[in-house]
Amino acid sequence: NLPEDLSFITEDDKEWLVNTAHENMASLEIAEEEAKLLSNSINGLFLKGDFNKDLSSIISDAKRHKSEILHISGFDISKLPEELWSLTELKELDIFEGLVNEIPEDIGNLTNLENLTIRVKNLSYIPKAIGKLTKLKSLNISCASQIVKKLSDYKPLGKATLSELPSEIGNLKNLEYFELCCTSIKTLPKEIGNLINLTYLDLSSNSIKSLPEELVN
Repeated sequence: NLPEDLSFITEDDKEWLVNTAHENMASLEIAEEEAKLLSNSINGLFLKGDFNKDLSSIISDAKRHKSEILHISGFDISKLPEELWSLTELKELDIFEGLVNEIPEDIGNLTNLENLTIRVKNLSYIPKAIGKLTKLKSLNISCASQIVKKLSDYKPLGKATLSELPSEIGNLKNLEYFELCCTSIKTLPKEIGNLINLTYLDLSSNSIKSLPEELVN
């Protein structure tokens, strides 16, 4: 029975500390210099202002704070920065960048990941190194349709570049939730039958016509 989004307002009815708990969002209305001082002095506190609004600064903060959660969204980047793959403490990584079309093999460095979400317009391939993320419990890969900004960017079903799921996906034996949407994938590797802890599987908006016997049985 506690309030979900507890916030604080100043005497003149201005927002000071605003919290949106279910979206993991909050804002603090303070001066830029004070925000920079607090961010640099309190371990684990992230404050995003003009002093650190670029992605490189955010990743540096994440490394300094040994962050376990990182959401990358709204930077309009076409390539993920190399320094991202040094954040080995991460347990949750959410990539929501329409222009990114490649996930490098270096993702295999993030061996502590438990939740991985990749939402892009198109994806050239899924790296084999994804099989090294053996602690993954949730994997969400969505391409093409729902995040395009204009109709001319839309790739109809069957035209997306992503057409294959690597056999190494079978190494993710702790995986419970798997969502694979909006691709040109037609068949799944038999190794997907190794996902013995899988309780939820979403293969909507693909070209898959049948499932391997190893998964059905």
